[in-house]
Amino acid sequence: FQVGSLLLKSKESALLDFEKARLSGVNESDIVLTRSFSGRYARGIKNKFIEALEAAQKILPYPYQNKLTGELRRVARINRNADFINIWTGQSIHSYSELSTADIIRSLIEEVEILHTSLVV
Repeated sequence: FQVGSLLLKSKESALLDFEKARLSGVNESDIVLTRSFSGRYARGIKNKFIEALEAAQKILPYPYQNKLTGELRRVARINRNADFINIWTGQSIHSYSELSTADIIRSLIEEVEILHTSLVV
């Protein structure tokens, strides 16, 4: 379990509202391992850009691909276009929380303490 994915929709997340909304409609088949945006493998939400580049098989190595796609990602984010941005996520797609980061961490600590207590007894 990775805590990072759990924080993607938190109040303090750097994701914009349209990116958080895109997370809400994701299922397991939408999560892919790709080199399309940076040239390095990362797990993210499949979109038109990823599909086109994966089909063309024309992906440069890092850092060239990252530099090449930087302006595209910047403009797509300004225009709220989820088809040309990278939204990285882990495999725990149903565990996003919209609470504050502090509340999410507090809840995790409480759950671990309960689990620990039940195992010790």
